[in-house]
Amino acid sequence: MSSGPFAVLYTNVALPPVSTYRYAVAALRGGYAWRLAGEQELQLRALTGAGWHMPFRQELTLGGASDMRGYAFHQLRGDTEAVARAEYSIPLFLWQPLAFRALGFFDSGYIALRHAAGNTQRDYLPAEHGGWFRNAFGAGLRIYVKSIVLPLVGFDVGYGLEDGAFQIYFELGLTDF
Repeated sequence: MSSGPFAVLYTNVALPPVSTYRYAVAALRGGYAWRLAGEQELQLRALTGAGWHMPFRQELTLGGASDMRGYAFHQLRGDTEAVARAEYSIPLFLWQPLAFRALGFFDSGYIALRHAAGNTQRDYLPAEHGGWFRNAFGAGLRIYVKSIVLPLVGFDVGYGLEDGAFQIYFELGLTDF
């Protein structure tokens, strides 16, 4: 469990002659966590990013455990992105050195391909240029080592409202759902 604010700024610029590509991308991620009623926690997170002339492998993505549970990993791609997440977790029980928590979440996101004109790396599938809003909700389980505040095992089931389908996520290690 954590409480308080956090923020991360990410930038990447690739220019010749160092790279065969010429693109730029910047993303800002932040949020706030509140400790409520003892060991309960409410987290609100947001992410926004924009890029210019990004090659396919560098594009911003939407879908998967890190930003939009309820949609397949990297299901949507683009160069402009905004994501919001609300997550509420409660303790379940302690067993030996492990702590178990349950959570409920709602994820909402927008992704678009806005700067494809003149980008020879991204001039295919012109009908796919545009924007998509997606929303999902679900529940999950986290397993922590009591003395460490980061989850070591995560299991989520998300339901994508626009796709009408469930996605299951399982992560091992220091998970960042």
